[in-house]
Amino acid sequence: MNHTGTEPGMRLSRWVGMCVLLALATVAVQKTQAGQAHELLWMCYPAAGLLCVGLLFRQSLLAATGGLFYLAIGLPYWFIDLVATRTTTVGSVALHLLAPIAGIFHIRQAGLQTTAKWLVLAVYLSLLPISRWLTPPALNINLAFGPYQAHQGAIPLWASYLCNTLFGLVLLLAVERLLRRVLVSHSSGRKTGPS
Repeated sequence: MNHTGTEPGMRLSRWVGMCVLLALATVAVQKTQAGQAHELLWMCYPAAGLLCVGLLFRQSLLAATGGLFYLAIGLPYWFIDLVATRTTTVGSVALHLLAPIAGIFHIRQAGLQTTAKWLVLAVYLSLLPISRWLTPPALNINLAFGPYQAHQGAIPLWASYLCNTLFGLVLLLAVERLLRRVLVSHSSGRKTGPS
């Protein structure tokens, strides 16, 4: 079993996991009812699933992976999209605010495994072919069909994938370093090493 912390901390972790799960379920219902279930392949939703599973079943690496994704990529990109499109739903707001808070909570309690960033990248890279296969090109979910519309055609698809992956890695490394300095180093004796 992969867990750390006290029994009250574990109960609180499960409660936080249930809150994230409720927000994720709300988004899933909203998107399914609107005929947009394919949008659940956006990286935010699988990452929220990892975070939930990690928190609910005390799987620290999964929780850290989901939390790190939201703190480094999910929340900033969601906020940019929110400002650009000026559209969202209550479920989306709840999920994109709860998940980073849950991530901070978990990382503060259990530490941040060094493998979490690599798992984030592995999930993203595995979602690219799935997104190309199951989603409409017009939505460009996970940028599986190329760069954002304003830049389409400017670079080949492989270069777009490479740029997105490298930029994501830079964000993950920067946020991982920040979290280690701010959260993990201030958690007395918490696990910070490899999983």
